[in-house]
Amino acid sequence: MIINIIVPVEESTKTVQYFEEFNLGEDIQFNIAYTGDFKCIFRGISPVIDKQSYSSFSITVQEKGSKTKSISSGR
Repeated sequence: MIINIIVPVEESTKTVQYFEEFNLGEDIQFNIAYTGDFKCIFRGISPVIDKQSYSSFSITVQEKGSKTKSISSGR
């Protein structure tokens, strides 16, 4: 799962530093908009793109315990 993050340019350094503290493969939890915690594995952070008034980057996480659904042909 990819989570895109957009912050004012003044806050970008602090926000990126927060995510750079995580180790690859580290367990983390999210609670987006008070929907409840879901457990993930941190997979990485993208390069930061700085625009005039905002910065954007993405983090990649893998939901813990999620199973990949396979598509079966026929049966």
